[in-house]
Amino acid sequence: MPLGLINEKILLTTSKGKYVVRLSIRIPKQLGFEVALLNHIRSLKVPQLVSYQSNKFMSFYGRTPFIIYKYIDGVIPKRITESLVREIGVFQGKFHILGKSFKLRVKRDYYYDFSPPVSYTHLTLPTN
Repeated sequence: MPLGLINEKILLTTSKGKYVVRLSIRIPKQLGFEVALLNHIRSLKVPQLVSYQSNKFMSFYGRTPFIIYKYIDGVIPKRITESLVREIGVFQGKFHILGKSFKLRVKRDYYYDFSPPVSYTHLTLPTN
């Protein structure tokens, strides 16, 4: 199973099916945002989280937060086709429609810290 770029993933096979344990490098608040969003859009083809208690989806391995979700069988496409692009576009449209109604009670803590936009109206370029 590919490990991913950010988090470590472990494939767990049980008598009840396959699951993915994802050890997160994010702090609990950041992972909590992701858990809330995944639960909000669960009608789409996204990882279905497994709760370990009533509506509890995040736990800890030492100090590392983790989540468990049902394994989704699939393949990595070898070619990008028009059909695949259309399928991605339809998914993105549904995702954005559902996302409009997503409300979180706490302020989102952004994972990536992007620099503020640069204003080019005050930029002086050197001349030759």
